[in-house]
Amino acid sequence: MIIQIILSAYLLAVLATGVRFWKEKTVLEFLPSFGWAFVMVLPFLLQWDYLFEATRTTHAIGILVIAAALYTFDFIMARRTPAQAGEVQKTRARHMLYVLPSLTVGGIILHLSLIGKIPVLELISGNTDPMALIDMRDDFSREADFHFLLKYAFNWLTPIFSPISIAILVIYRRYVLAFLLFLLTVFYAMASLAKAPVLVLVMCLVVAAIGLLYRRSIAYLVIVGIFTAFIGIFVGFFLLKNASDSKEKIDEKTYQELLAEWKFDESHPLAHLTLGDHTRVVSGGLIPAKDDTPFIDSTAHECPDMKCHVTRAYKYLIYRWFLVPSEMAQRWYDYSLYHSYAGFSELVRTEHDSGYKHLSQRVGNWSLASRFPKIYLDSAHAYAGIDADAYLRMGWAGWILAVFGLMLIRLGSFFWYNTEPVAMAAYYSMVAALGLLLPHASIQALVVAQGVMIPSLIVMYIGWKR
Repeated sequence: MIIQIILSAYLLAVLATGVRFWKEKTVLEFLPSFGWAFVMVLPFLLQWDYLFEATRTTHAIGILVIAAALYTFDFIMARRTPAQAGEVQKTRARHMLYVLPSLTVGGIILHLSLIGKIPVLELISGNTDPMALIDMRDDFSREADFHFLLKYAFNWLTPIFSPISIAILVIYRRYVLAFLLFLLTVFYAMASLAKAPVLVLVMCLVVAAIGLLYRRSIAYLVIVGIFTAFIGIFVGFFLLKNASDSKEKIDEKTYQELLAEWKFDESHPLAHLTLGDHTRVVSGGLIPAKDDTPFIDSTAHECPDMKCHVTRAYKYLIYRWFLVPSEMAQRWYDYSLYHSYAGFSELVRTEHDSGYKHLSQRVGNWSLASRFPKIYLDSAHAYAGIDADAYLRMGWAGWILAVFGLMLIRLGSFFWYNTEPVAMAAYYSMVAALGLLLPHASIQALVVAQGVMIPSLIVMYIGWKR
């Protein structure tokens, strides 16, 4: 009960601080804290009763450690006054007009040309086999037969290079080129059929634009505040509603049959079905669905009408972005009960090493593919937030390293942050990416796979005094 009260107090503190800083026009600095609060803390509280008792308190402490660090770093940046940009900064910013959009377009074209089959085009051409599309989606990025550095470069295109490049073209009034690059980037984000790239792209673009405009009108900040509150209210409502609905879907007899099939007893962590597990039981065909709109979209082509598609898409958004992050993080803590700390040595290995499986894939096999083989392949990864990954690798020491890494990322541009529009667009793209990705990615994934340090390097290059 105490830990729940503390987490609830943190939610209220984040909201109250956001209201305070609206008046100072620096609310955007708190997007990482808002993202952590609404995508990790709130769903964790609402799923408390579904989580394994032996590990949920440790999980809650990990969430609080990251929450406190984020709040501190966001507060520091909110009090920072951007330096005035001079002619040197403007000249360096103009260099980005020619470099970043060219790299973005070249990267997108190269990636698409190296892929044998583009999933979205296969879907349009009539291939509706869900498992085949999942295979193609994996081959598009995670399982692609590219050098690992090339994979990372392609990963950086959607959350980092594209939003900044589009913002730069708009800043320098290349509106037609900006629109064409936007269309190309949207197609690229949709190409794999994964939902996350589209959402990340849109959010980063919106925040980058607001970051450029907020000095002119407080209305943009009001819009951000209303949008955040709207999402928070609806997330809470649907999570609570689906919690009560889920309890009615699996009776005791069916539950015991599931445990027998999975070869678990009731004391096993995976025997404690989360809200996400209830939806997977229905979507995986283990029990009949009571409605035609299960969250998981593995049978989306069977929808009879547009209303079904819209309802399913909305429920999937709630499921994927608000239920899953805290749930998957919990499974990492559960996994730690049966395995020693993993350390970081495996990060230097590649998928070509004999018998290699990434830690997220091992957790995914254990928690998802072993129980729901109809909707998860053996290649499924259970990505965790920054706290869970750090804990499974080094325990409490991992949390300390994660906080140190967050400090470098969040405060990395402290001394070079300036009023040059290109620098501001890069900076706020990074802030938006952190707000979206922290509940879904480890510290090493943020730096390497997602490239969130790249905007800081751009800000540093533009703001360097010499």
